[in-house]
Amino acid sequence: MSSSRWLVSIASMVCGLIVGCNGGPALTDVKGSVELDGKKMESGKIAFIQTGVPQDLLEVKDGAFAGKAKVGKAKVEIYSYRQGKIPEMYKDTKDKSQFMENIVANAYNSESKLTADIASGGANDFKFSAKSK
Repeated sequence: MSSSRWLVSIASMVCGLIVGCNGGPALTDVKGSVELDGKKMESGKIAFIQTGVPQDLLEVKDGAFAGKAKVGKAKVEIYSYRQGKIPEMYKDTKDKSQFMENIVANAYNSESKLTADIASGGANDFKFSAKSK
């Protein structure tokens, strides 16, 4: 085997082992809308979660999201954050982001029963509605 073929062969194996180039879960376009308490959710995140693979986490802005997610049935979790109470001892802290709190009820994230069936080449246009805590 020539050295160039050998290098290509090794590179293919490494790619397959490290990043799943050969046979990893297929990604497809998804989009949709999220309402919080009957209004467009201003900002937040939506997660599409499938067993055994990393979740697909997309930004929600002005009630809409768009991006890539893995094909298949996924559990859906919705999050939106606001500034939480800052303990007195941290009042002078410049980075207040560590005190953000999720305002979406647990029924739509940690205890979510929401699902999405993400189809390869399908429309994948989802609408979700959540309530705050």
